[in-house]
Amino acid sequence: MKLLMRSFLWKGGKQDSKKFSLVKWEQVILPYDKGGLAIKIPSFSNRAMGFKLIWRFLNDKGSWWVEVLKKKYLNGPSFNLLSDPIIERPCTPVWKLIKKVLPQFRENISKAPGSGKEVNIWTDKIMGTRPISQSQNFKPLQRWMEANHLTSLYHISDWDQNNW
Repeated sequence: MKLLMRSFLWKGGKQDSKKFSLVKWEQVILPYDKGGLAIKIPSFSNRAMGFKLIWRFLNDKGSWWVEVLKKKYLNGPSFNLLSDPIIERPCTPVWKLIKKVLPQFRENISKAPGSGKEVNIWTDKIMGTRPISQSQNFKPLQRWMEANHLTSLYHISDWDQNNW
């Protein structure tokens, strides 16, 4: 894709002969005010599209394309895209893109508090890039709170989602 997008900037003779770039790719992708042509980097655009597909896959429940992908590539209706491993098999370009960006999406997604009742403060990523339970410093507190059934954000705070 990168070659296709920048081919209009190349000059040269016949198809088989070597072509010379008139402008460096690093210059072309700069914004207009910095002397570039503001061409988007294809790999960034593809990654953004992959993230958008995953987001829609997770939120467009009942959408026909989501149901088709689930039936074709996932192991049953209880499959969790954010945690379960995906089986390698031949697939469509859309699913290839989802699989390619899924590790980065999983690493950076957090759970929104909402009512706080469904958010487990120990296992859900609500602050930072990993669950609090992965920190050894909180293990004694975690054991005590879990023994007292204090695991959700709702149970440990004066939570009012309207003031979030």
